[in-house]
Amino acid sequence: MKIWHWAADTLVNVWSTTKGVTAACFAMLADRGGIDLAAPVARYWPEFAAAGKQDVTVAMLLSHQAGLCGFRNPALMEDFYDAEAAALANPLIDPLAPNHAAWRAAEIPSANGFATARGLARLYGALAHDGRLDGQRLVAPEVIARATAEQISGLDAVLSVEASWGCGFLRNSTGVYGPNSAAFGHSGWGGSFAFADPDSRIGMAYTMNRMGTDLMGDPRNMALIAAVYASL
Repeated sequence: MKIWHWAADTLVNVWSTTKGVTAACFAMLADRGGIDLAAPVARYWPEFAAAGKQDVTVAMLLSHQAGLCGFRNPALMEDFYDAEAAALANPLIDPLAPNHAAWRAAEIPSANGFATARGLARLYGALAHDGRLDGQRLVAPEVIARATAEQISGLDAVLSVEASWGCGFLRNSTGVYGPNSAAFGHSGWGGSFAFADPDSRIGMAYTMNRMGTDLMGDPRNMALIAAVYASL
């Protein structure tokens, strides 16, 4: 058995925290004219229109409004390694999956991102600073505003928590990302999270070497976030 010592640059699977990075990529693509958030998904993926989904927009898909949280036919874990199969099946997720090379090599924009806490904080720090990183513009402020505008809110039928969704970003409607309502980000299975706070102009993230049991509001998260805001 190989043992790696935890360090500041340790890359780990951040599970659904990956979704926020994917949302940032969609915002950057929209900024460059490569995608229209208000356009039907079928404009870019014609096969998606099957079974009455022709009117589902990119924004609806990113904000959990497409009605695709569950699937009729079961599938195997290996189906996740094919991006299209993963979009059409419902494999059970094994928490040990990141230990396998096939999982790490797959392209699963909702679950298998590998990152460091510093890398995530750096990305969200850019989103909190008008979309600029090291003097270069990643995404325009007006596109960030569009991507983080509320698309839907209420009790999330899958997560069973109150949520306000932008285009892939979880808006800070419940204070999970500190005291400022303008904050936005995403959390992941086991306790990882990353968010931007444009009001305080900070990006913050957390990754861990031990998975917790809280999907959101992990006590480690809340203690760290409280400490950061207490220091501002």
